[in-house]
Amino acid sequence: MNVFLACDHLLVRHALAALLRRQSGVHVVGETGLHARLPDDAKTLSAEIVLLTVDRAERATSPMIREVCADLGTIPVVLLNLAGDDDRLLAALPLGVRGIIDPNVDASRLLESLREVVSGEIVVSKRLASRLVGEYVASLTDERTRGLPRAGQKNGELSEREREVLIRLARGETNRLIGDGMYISIHTVRAHVRSLMHKLNVANRVQAATYAFEHGLVDNGAALRREPSGGVGAK
Repeated sequence: MNVFLACDHLLVRHALAALLRRQSGVHVVGETGLHARLPDDAKTLSAEIVLLTVDRAERATSPMIREVCADLGTIPVVLLNLAGDDDRLLAALPLGVRGIIDPNVDASRLLESLREVVSGEIVVSKRLASRLVGEYVASLTDERTRGLPRAGQKNGELSEREREVLIRLARGETNRLIGDGMYISIHTVRAHVRSLMHKLNVANRVQAATYAFEHGLVDNGAALRREPSGGVGAK
């Protein structure tokens, strides 16, 4: 995995580079500050992912980040959150940012998150994921939920495996964590997710999680009280 580091703080950048270089299969192909040439540098060095540190929340949605995400094209951007303003950080996702990672994760979880993003998933910390799901559930109206299946309509059609995947998905587990917990491959997990979403007539993982909360498969309050650690992936 070819990683390009972008950080305005030289000491932090060098520390991250040294940490990543000690990980098996990781190549830090370049490191720089945040500037307009970043996309060209990343492409020239064949980067597969850009890890960008954000120490001020407003920087996450700045014109510079917008331009970087747009110019990088298919190369995903992951923010290492050194700021703390959840609203600003979450607003970076529609700009093209594919991941938001808290700085308190260990090296193995950081590496796993980067690999999940390279494989096509969106990764955010469990704290942010819980907030997203909680706000989504709270903001639902009767009109918006009318298209979701009611209790007893579709839920009974889920297989035992699909129900377990749905419960784990709603708790904020990534496909990789679900697979590890159920002793199945990540490809099998993805197949179960596609199948249960079809059976529940939902368009994405957030709606699937919402269904699980609304129909008592997962305790929403318990999910929101979980301590922040690691990340949650979404296709």
